[in-house]
Amino acid sequence: MPSSTPVDGALYSVAASGRVAWAVGVSGTAIHSDDAGASWRRAARITDETLRGLVLMDPRHGAAVGRKGYVQWLQE
Repeated sequence: MPSSTPVDGALYSVAASGRVAWAVGVSGTAIHSDDAGASWRRAARITDETLRGLVLMDPRHGAAVGRKGYVQWLQE
């Protein structure tokens, strides 16, 4: 059964490390899963910038990037 995501807009990037996954997108949307994508929860909005790229260094630390060099560090 497909899982639904708690977002209204587009998601542009997803990254996973172990069972942890993050996805980011339009207007600073960030969602998080700690069960390999079976369920998702919305993270607190960290910016209004559209986030287009994402990398995880490990399950607890990552970075999302937007236009014009915008970088937002993610930490669980």
